[in-house]
Amino acid sequence: MKRFKKALAIFTAGLTILTAVPLGAVMAIGSPISVSSSSEVTEGNFKYTVEDGETTITQYIGDSKKDVTVPDTLGGYPVTAIDDYAFRFCFIENLTIPSSVAYIGAEAFTCLYAHNIFVTADNGYFSSVDGVLFSKDKTELIKYPMCNKRTSYEIPSGVTVICADAFSYCSELTSVTVPDGVLSIGEAAFVYCTNITEFIIPNSVTTLEWGAFFGCEGLTEITLSDGIADMGHSVFFSCVNLANIFVSERNEAFSDIDGVVFSKDKTEFLLYPPGRTDESYTIPDGVEYIGEWAFHNCEKLMNITFPDSLAYFKGTAFYYCNSLVNIFVSDGNTVFSDINGVLFSKDKTELLSYPQGRTDESYTIPDGVKSIIPNAFQNCKLFDVIFPESVDHVGYFAFCWCDNLKSVTVPNDKIVIEIYGFYHYLDASLTFYGHAGSNAEKYALENGYGFALIGDTPQPASSLGDVNEDSAVDAADASVVLTAYALISTGQNSGLTAKQLACADVNGDGSVDATDASLILSYYSYVQTTKGTPVSLENFMLTN
Repeated sequence: MKRFKKALAIFTAGLTILTAVPLGAVMAIGSPISVSSSSEVTEGNFKYTVEDGETTITQYIGDSKKDVTVPDTLGGYPVTAIDDYAFRFCFIENLTIPSSVAYIGAEAFTCLYAHNIFVTADNGYFSSVDGVLFSKDKTELIKYPMCNKRTSYEIPSGVTVICADAFSYCSELTSVTVPDGVLSIGEAAFVYCTNITEFIIPNSVTTLEWGAFFGCEGLTEITLSDGIADMGHSVFFSCVNLANIFVSERNEAFSDIDGVVFSKDKTEFLLYPPGRTDESYTIPDGVEYIGEWAFHNCEKLMNITFPDSLAYFKGTAFYYCNSLVNIFVSDGNTVFSDINGVLFSKDKTELLSYPQGRTDESYTIPDGVKSIIPNAFQNCKLFDVIFPESVDHVGYFAFCWCDNLKSVTVPNDKIVIEIYGFYHYLDASLTFYGHAGSNAEKYALENGYGFALIGDTPQPASSLGDVNEDSAVDAADASVVLTAYALISTGQNSGLTAKQLACADVNGDGSVDATDASLILSYYSYVQTTKGTPVSLENFMLTN
């Protein structure tokens, strides 16, 4: 979970595309004050800082307690603020907040193992009802204690905002009743409430913030009500059993087709439920746009087909589709194309998406491709990637978290590799192969990767077409190619090494298929019938 949160935060900075996994709020509750940057002091069970005569608690360091009361003063100054994470991983049965506290950091109580949070009656900013923390006027539900033993909870009438992180990790709850009048459900509000099996969103709700129901594994279906007009990304991320997201017919912003979410006019594809078990899905004709994170976390989906009408998709649309093997494109589409299930621009100058469920160990990018867009190879399982001379640009995060990647061959000396173009845990076994003084060499050295001259790249011991490495190109090689093609077509590993795959891709189009086998057989026939010394397979292809 930590890795994912850090990674998505980096994506926000670099792309427009990703944001952090919801583990808490981004806005604070209460009266805004100056949170300290002064040195930290310890007194009793609390660490704190002092600024402008006011104390901010930064950490509770006491042992697990039945009852803990936040002190009114520390260091002789009033305690006016509780900072983010101050009570993280603390085991406290009952926590009491005094009258002096005017500010509570948005993640102050993230992962606080508490049964009740109480507030003294004279606090001017906060209140509590039955051990649940609210704003003073009770219009904002701030925090439901994670270890409260209730299995059901009815939010009081009058609440208009369910704050970020409010019910996070409340695994005891099986149902929460939300009253009409609630306007927004905050970021990560119900993250990992794994036992909630049904959730009714009232018509008054207009906003679902990102990650609102992240990890709610008990949900199998949900309906977006009349009023919802704004829905953040990752709202239902990791809801692994959520098979249908229906939309009220009266909703003016969204609609659904068989439980899949679209814009009202159905030109935008917005959300495919992560709990669906279908292996293939064809996007309906008329859809022009695929939104951010639209297919994220769809673990069962293997094949997606683009219609003629589709013109644009967000780079994170297929993130965490770990079984996705093919993205096919209708022949009539004027913007996109595919080569054996790998997505390209129509003119094949841009490589757009290499499905992360593919199990090939090596991939040769087709000649003519000039650019690899951001996120194109995200989470791929490849060991080796070979660029043609034509590739001159690699976008941000193009190869993010390709943790198996061992070698990248880059013949273009002037290639531009954007920051984080190759982003994964640094590993000395990742080596760039290029020319001395090239941009590839500079990038490798600046980012801690290995570099070797392109002539030092391990080459196949055999020639093109000699897939079984017996120093001959014949029908046996064609048979190996056909077997590999059958495995690849069904989403399995080809069984060939990187060297053998390079030999098998006879026509150099970046894939191993029946065409390569046919060329091998044609060459074998030529060798058997020629009276002179046969030319190499490479030269044979140039003249035939």
